[in-house]
Amino acid sequence: MAISLEDVLKAVAEKTRLRLLNLLRMRRVCVCDLQSILALPQSVVSRHLSILRHVGLVDDTRAGSRVIYSRADAITPAADAIWSLIEKAAAEDKVLQSDLRALDAAVQRGECAGIRGSSLEEQITSCAS
Repeated sequence: MAISLEDVLKAVAEKTRLRLLNLLRMRRVCVCDLQSILALPQSVVSRHLSILRHVGLVDDTRAGSRVIYSRADAITPAADAIWSLIEKAAAEDKVLQSDLRALDAAVQRGECAGIRGSSLEEQITSCAS
């Protein structure tokens, strides 16, 4: 079943989901890091990510009990427009910029491997431990 434009727009019309998309447009990120950056409970972050996954904007990879999310590879015209809009809007949004700085700081600290620049296999191995 194809996802309608209305469903995609409903999915992104929520501040937390916009913040998640902003972070995931940059790199793969483990749920635990998204939780830390957004200062939200894991259940809340996972629920929002599930909605974004359902409309085809994000993908997930399981690593034991951890889940690493990333921008979905399959780009529809609607998804492409959403990603472009977020990229343009992020430059002017203080919250989205702050989230990106927090992501950079987490990468520098080397928290969960889901946000490091290592290969996906290395990330899964590290996150699962």
